Amino acid sequence: MNGLIELEREVISTGRCTGCGACTTFCPRMKKTRALPNAQTIRGLFRGERTRVNCDECETCYNVCPASPSLDRSLLKEETIGDTIPLFLAGQITDKRLHELSHDGGIATAITEYLLSKGERVAVTVEDRRYPLKTLHTTLRAPGEATSAAGTRYGTTPNTLSLREDPACFIGLGCHITAIRRAESKGLIKPPLLIGLFCMRNINYQNLLKLLGKKGVKREDVREIRIEENHVKIKRRGDPDSDLAVSLEEVRDLFRDECRFCPDFTAELADISIGSTGTPDGWSTIIIRTRRGRELIERLVESGAIRTTDTVNRDAIERLAKLKIQESEKPAAPTSPGREPLSP
Repeated sequence: MNGLIELEREVISTGRCTGCGACTTFCPRMKKTRALPNAQTIRGLFRGERTRVNCDECETCYNVCPASPSLDRSLLKEETIGDTIPLFLAGQITDKRLHELSHDGGIATAITEYLLSKGERVAVTVEDRRYPLKTLHTTLRAPGEATSAAGTRYGTTPNTLSLREDPACFIGLGCHITAIRRAESKGLIKPPLLIGLFCMRNINYQNLLKLLGKKGVKREDVREIRIEENHVKIKRRGDPDSDLAVSLEEVRDLFRDECRFCPDFTAELADISIGSTGTPDGWSTIIIRTRRGRELIERLVESGAIRTTDTVNRDAIERLAKLKIQESEKPAAPTSPGREPLSP
């Protein structure tokens, strides 16, 4: 089977591609590109004779794709992390300065800062300084750099490309984590510690700019965007009285359509999952799923980097997780006009 043709036919042309970067990360012929994978970049890199010669009988890109409709998530979990019983905790970073910069309990920031202080590399998402609110993938190396990744950011980034820099820890969304576990199951990688972030749906950057324009807000004036209580909350720099709250009903087209195919709210294949659902303001929910995930949290507690309790509203988490699954099971929309699959 030509994996590229199947990827184009079943994922890209049907609008399922999340832009996670796995196809370019693990393809043996695309080692140098850092482009966001999509129909255009893939067609540009694999065209004509090169496609027929180089991709025949290679299924790598299709086999690592987290959006493949043939993916058996239960089998993948069995092959990678096993049948573990998750441990739910509420956590909070103890560093007051980092806590102020972080989202809720700042646990992802605490993990990043702790590992950097031990000389480890951490793959994260940061804001593009050239284009405010736009996201980039990068690998942090030096102690103190955790501040650049603190806080919540919405956007599509091919984070798996950071695996080429051999990080000790990878922080990403469920689609990134699933792709890495798929690569692990195929013997393509021994994954770093995987930290997964809760995600219901991601934001379309261009549609976000349109929303800000309608509301008369400059993107460089936005301090933080949060989605909570059925609203998109836009927090501005300076005067808090100028903050905006826009109903989700008003901005349905703000979210990326491909996210509706994903059933994974809590990044269930990660070593540790982190989110805000299930815990009060100022705290984060921590779901420990593997032994090495538990060992890291224990080290953080012992070092005094975080504090934890076992007070978590699991019903709230399970309710959104079920809603995410139900949304993913709805019938798919027809293929978009003008995006025909590649022909063999």
